[in-house]
Amino acid sequence: MRFLLIFLSLLFIPSAHCQPQGPSFSQLNIEDFYIRLNTEINKLILDVRPYRDFKKEHVPGSISVDDIKTLNKLTDTLDLEIFLFVYCDDNSRSLEVCQMLQEQGFQNIYMLNGGITEWKKRKFELYRKKSRLKKRNL
Repeated sequence: MRFLLIFLSLLFIPSAHCQPQGPSFSQLNIEDFYIRLNTEINKLILDVRPYRDFKKEHVPGSISVDDIKTLNKLTDTLDLEIFLFVYCDDNSRSLEVCQMLQEQGFQNIYMLNGGITEWKKRKFELYRKKSRLKKRNL
């Protein structure tokens, strides 16, 4: 009887440690994101905002991934162990993209909490499109 009770109690104990752990992503504050970004070598920086916003300004070295088709074309060519740094304006698009990357099996995904807004608040370097000023004839 004692063995039966032990056996039954083992069946109902949650076994979270026995379930396989899949890849996940980390949501980092601006300081941690910046440090990781500048210490990793095999990396890719993904700007998931609309292309018009990327064209105006973006984190140096980032590439525009403004739709699912572009994301899928890119991820089909990448090693699953590459370090992926993802940002948008806030967190909505970044969160979706990070979840998609996670489902695809990528192992090193970092999302910037607060997006490019936080990047600008810290006055970190941005690539900005130079405006074309028309010359005036005086």
